Amino acid sequence: MRGFGPTMTPAEAAKRISACGRPITTKTMTNRRCLGIGPCFIRVCGRIFYPVKFIDAWWESQNPPEGYQRPRDYGAVARARI
Repeated sequence: MRGFGPTMTPAEAAKRISACGRPITTKTMTNRRCLGIGPCFIRVCGRIFYPVKFIDAWWESQNPPEGYQRPRDYGAVARARI
């Protein structure tokens, strides 16, 4: 697809992510896509495609470098008390 580079189907994307060490199924990809927590995707004529650069960027965001400590989400604590 023009402008997005090489793309993958959800099954191919799941295999690529699983090859990196975190097993993931096509169903999990679908669930994450519906929840808005998975990699960015493109819908063309009702079919879903994942550009490789979006999968790689999402993977990097999910796996911070060694020694990195994620900032504490103080908003989550406040929301839990409500």
